[in-house]
Amino acid sequence: MRRTFTFAVLFLMVATLSSCGVSQGIKGKVTDKIYGDPVNAVTVTLQNLDDMALEPITTQVNEKGEYEVSVNPPGRYRIEVEDKRNNFQYVKFIRAVKIEEDKIEQLDVRIEPIVKTFIHGQVLAKDTGKPVEGAKIRFDSEEVATGKNGIYMLKYTRPGPRVVTIEAKGYATYKQNYNLSQGETIEDFKISPSAMADKPIIKNLTDLISYQVEIVTGPNSENVSSSTKMIVNHLPFGLKVTNKNGTGLLNLTDQFIKKSGKYEKVSQEEFQAFRKEYDSFSALYNEVVTRIASGKDIETSKEPDIIGEFNAIRNTFKFEHSGKDYNATMWVIYEGPFLGLPAKIVIERPGDYIEFNFSLFNAIENSIDKELKNP
Repeated sequence: MRRTFTFAVLFLMVATLSSCGVSQGIKGKVTDKIYGDPVNAVTVTLQNLDDMALEPITTQVNEKGEYEVSVNPPGRYRIEVEDKRNNFQYVKFIRAVKIEEDKIEQLDVRIEPIVKTFIHGQVLAKDTGKPVEGAKIRFDSEEVATGKNGIYMLKYTRPGPRVVTIEAKGYATYKQNYNLSQGETIEDFKISPSAMADKPIIKNLTDLISYQVEIVTGPNSENVSSSTKMIVNHLPFGLKVTNKNGTGLLNLTDQFIKKSGKYEKVSQEEFQAFRKEYDSFSALYNEVVTRIASGKDIETSKEPDIIGEFNAIRNTFKFEHSGKDYNATMWVIYEGPFLGLPAKIVIERPGDYIEFNFSLFNAIENSIDKELKNP
């Protein structure tokens, strides 16, 4: 009998708690009004407006920016979303809501950051200091154009690491990493005139099938002698070498040497001095390219150098060749149809200096076949 009574009491207690259970409330998500990101660790408070004597109900927004609050009794409430952290970053949100019995209200809240990040300034020509109008300036994927006096403004953007790219007609593309501070930033950017601004552009890369390289050697950069000039055609393969032995032409599989102003066909053995020089150049060039591709311990310039007719990025690194340690510099073209091709290479150590100067052409401007027909 005693056991039956105990079970009856427990049953009544459970039934009573069930009848008093809370089945109404409010839930939602808190996001940044500017960026749309979830905001976590802020506090949500509900105050009953029908009975102000009731204690406010408080909860914390979770990592996903979500909150859920159960209330009892239903009625009119004031919801407050407040950043109570030491470095509070958001404006307090307040709104009156009506919560009906047995119903969960949905209220997504967008709270406004106290400090908004934006950047503005001018884009100027590096050589003259004059403003550049109509330049496109991008911070990652966000883009604005400069107006009168080269002025730009990017409002309510994200702080932190960004990549700034500026493009303008007649100017080299400007690109660099940039760390944008929170709040207001005033920044002027200076861009360099393009070395190719007034030159015709080859739009089809398949036209870019030949180049000339001059190899200069000596004990140092002040005391050098031009030893070799090469012209290389890639489609079809052809090679012209001018060195101390004269001038030789390799046209596909036929070799020619210029004798008395005319080209005469010669054997592979007779042409060997010219081919050996080309092979030596190719081997050293491939070593440099492989070293650059490794990306290890390479210092890259932030601003371009003008090398010949091109805007080129300077890469400096240590280089080992034939058991000797060299300081090496390679300038790589970074604009137009010649993007990624070399403009100049310098390899040097005390008493030893090697310089490669590249010029780029197309097949019509620099044809080995044409030279054979018109010696």
